[in-house]
Amino acid sequence: AEGGEGEGEGGEEETSSPGGGARGGGGGGDAERHVIPPMPKCSYTLTQGGGQVSRPGVPCIPPAPEWPYLDYTSWRNALGERVIKALAGHVRQTDCKSFKIMGDFTWCSKAMGGKTALGVSSGNTERDIWSEKMARMFRVPTRYHNCYVDPENLEESLPYQVYPTCLAAVKTDAESRDYEALESVLAGRGALSVHLNLDTEVSGWEIMERLLASPETLGKLRTLDVDFHIGSKASFDQDFQDLAEPDLLERQVQVVEKLLRHFRVVGSTVEVYRQGWHPEQDCPEQACNEPPLYTNGGFSPQRFAVSYVKRELVAIGGGPGAGEEEEEAAAGG
Repeated sequence: AEGGEGEGEGGEEETSSPGGGARGGGGGGDAERHVIPPMPKCSYTLTQGGGQVSRPGVPCIPPAPEWPYLDYTSWRNALGERVIKALAGHVRQTDCKSFKIMGDFTWCSKAMGGKTALGVSSGNTERDIWSEKMARMFRVPTRYHNCYVDPENLEESLPYQVYPTCLAAVKTDAESRDYEALESVLAGRGALSVHLNLDTEVSGWEIMERLLASPETLGKLRTLDVDFHIGSKASFDQDFQDLAEPDLLERQVQVVEKLLRHFRVVGSTVEVYRQGWHPEQDCPEQACNEPPLYTNGGFSPQRFAVSYVKRELVAIGGGPGAGEEEEEAAAGG
């Protein structure tokens, strides 16, 4: 996704971006209030159609033609830049033998499957594409945790097992739904034996912090797919409830960064979300309110899906240390 003369608005995919601020009520922002700094040009991986959403490599995030918001806040800008830095994928297709790209996921073929592997997913949709692909494409026994649907109302021919509970940091119940602790679900699993799929909107953010704090649980994972919702929090995320917005966002961005100490980014959806953002249409008079965080060019990476592979399973090609410095810098260490 690097190089080229991409103008940033050439994509024809219909994907809508979760980023970008809401239209301001008053309007009339000064066009010269904030100037977008010069940025390197890049080209989108796909510029004409295509159903591919997750993309490997370094995301192309071109700037808006003009600053689209009524205001500018430096700490929001800094957080947005840190997120994009943490989503840069340095794993090449040759490092993985091949990529398997399906919807929101980019998987490293070299790491998929395994004789004793287990797939574990937590979500709120009736049909779980991730679980289906794990079971059918990689022949991995898979369990789908969904506390939003009644398993008796689901198809009988699903290739994965459905459990009427969601996953969380600890066993709890919230809004009449039952949540199991991730550590309990993975109890007894061996090293590098689990493919895990999480959604912070469903399982919260404390589950991510608890995972990062547990070398034992981390050691069981082969791959990790996460749908991040920065700025939101689950009702059972007790430690997040009373945080001021800057502290909440800082803590969530740190989670995204710290994952790089244990995993490598294989792909993400952030580029296609940028491709679906059209600030010249949404904010023609620079009258949008600031989103929670944004890049130097104005794009807001609030929601995005990321596919990770365990660091010890894949070495980055291109020579000794290729991509290592960038990953370590993005991880905060």
